[in-house]
Amino acid sequence: MDSSDEPTVPGRPFYYLLLGVWAVVGFIFWIPLVARVTAVFAAFLVYNMIVDPRRSRLKHIMPHLGMAISFYSLGFRVLKSTFSDPKTPADEEPGSYPLQIGFTKVLMELATTFLFWGSIGLLLDRIFVH
Repeated sequence: MDSSDEPTVPGRPFYYLLLGVWAVVGFIFWIPLVARVTAVFAAFLVYNMIVDPRRSRLKHIMPHLGMAISFYSLGFRVLKSTFSDPKTPADEEPGSYPLQIGFTKVLMELATTFLFWGSIGLLLDRIFVH
């Protein structure tokens, strides 16, 4: 972070607190998102190679794969731009994806995240405890 990008002194502790929170919470949501999108992409790729070997339909799923991969780092960029110069909002940064997420989508992501980590927890419990 350049010195010009540093948040103001009163906002600096809150900025670092939010960075720490995003580092944990963002990671917790990012891993299931990447796992799910990768599995869907692999299944779509297998299906597409059997049905349409020209791969003409793959371009429709590529933005979802890119969004999932950049989700975690995009959160840090949004935080940085929120606390830096107000002339450069996060949605103008190169490589950012416009997110149009409704409340239902957030609840579905939350449920998917709980299901993913719950399954991992049960699996680890079966392997190491029983």
